[in-house]
Amino acid sequence: MKKFLSVVLAFLMLAVMLPVVSLADDANYCTIAGLTDESGELKHFDTLTAAAKAWRESKQIVTEGSTLGGHPTELTEVESIVWNIYGTVPAGDGAGVIGTSGSILSGGYITPSITIKNVTVNGYNNAIITKTGDPYVSCGANNVAFANITFADTMRNDSNPGSLTFTNCTFKADLRMPHAGADSTLKVENCTFTGEVASDYAIFVQGTMTNVVLSGNQISNAKRGINVEADSTATVSITGNTITNLTGKDANGSKYGSAIQLTKGGSFTVTGNTINIANDLNAFQLYEGLTAEVTISNNKVTADYLIWNQAPETTTISSADNTLNIKNANLANAKGELVPDETVINKAAPSTIVIIQPTEDTPKTDDQKNPATGANDAVAAAVALMAVSALGMAALTRKK
Repeated sequence: MKKFLSVVLAFLMLAVMLPVVSLADDANYCTIAGLTDESGELKHFDTLTAAAKAWRESKQIVTEGSTLGGHPTELTEVESIVWNIYGTVPAGDGAGVIGTSGSILSGGYITPSITIKNVTVNGYNNAIITKTGDPYVSCGANNVAFANITFADTMRNDSNPGSLTFTNCTFKADLRMPHAGADSTLKVENCTFTGEVASDYAIFVQGTMTNVVLSGNQISNAKRGINVEADSTATVSITGNTITNLTGKDANGSKYGSAIQLTKGGSFTVTGNTINIANDLNAFQLYEGLTAEVTISNNKVTADYLIWNQAPETTTISSADNTLNIKNANLANAKGELVPDETVINKAAPSTIVIIQPTEDTPKTDDQKNPATGANDAVAAAVALMAVSALGMAALTRKK
């Protein structure tokens, strides 16, 4: 009987180990919705290029020779391309996809051109897109959305999308948005810019966007922070971002730069941001030629210089409730040269501190338990079962 129980416990341990190993497996591959094998399962590809080439073949788009990009005349538009990225996936070399131009993620080079309405790129298992060569990982479609993706290199999106959204993404270098479609929009929300790969601005927006939202982002270790040069009528919102540890750009034997630079737009709302920088940098810069309505409020700023204001008098600044800790008042760092700047940014009014006496602790109720944790709970349960199995086997061994 004891031998039988030992065998059962051993099998139990093996059984619970298998799902743990499976859950811990960091497979590196990508899929595209609709590309399946004979069993109906999504095909796995080891590069973006391989997946895009297979997608093109499914649409009868030519992937080789002098007619690369040719396709049936009835193919005029595609409703959506949905990517799922698992683990670390390189872009690949673009062979059979991009030719001399085109974006891998939106189908590559296609001629005559067709309309790609929606492109969605979702990341799982710490998804990372890496580059090799010149893979054109920028994306052009009517609507483009990235979520939970880490970009190992500069993400330069110059494929003129209609709307472009990044949510919960990580940029080891920077995001450059040098072009956009007419009346386009850009949203960068809850993203992290680590500065692990050398870059200038962490976010550089430059195009015809009419609406720009930069919200809840964490920026550190870049040379400079944010620069927005959008359409002259654009509505720009820069809110709730944290910008720290900027290193500055070299000029005239010293450093210069700004956490937030406003270059072109119709109206700017800059509120609720936390800026903590040194290295002779300005917190804000208003570029020459800027004609806009600017609101700067509820920001917490620690910097060597507050603002370098080059804008003409046609640009108006409204400000209130900012918390300022500025080393050099009424001065600005203009590319290594210190210049006077009397621009006023209003501080927060002093407030009364109210001390509330603590009351007796209230016992926790059953509905205050920790929330469910999905796969983590499954792993914990499996590990517990393994431990019980091991203890049972040890007890049986001692009783022999």
